[in-house]
Amino acid sequence: MNYFKGGRICKYCGINMDIEDLDILEFIHGTCWQEYRKNGEIYPMPANED
Repeated sequence: MNYFKGGRICKYCGINMDIEDLDILEFIHGTCWQEYRKNGEIYPMPANED
């Protein structure tokens, strides 16, 4: 699986934020929310799926 293609891509670490492997996601993407907040940006939330 390529963690850096498809889905919602983080502009700071480049990972696909929609992957199911939470350990990999936390390791690579775990602190990016701080960058979004520091720069006054809205953190991209997943779309509501009905």
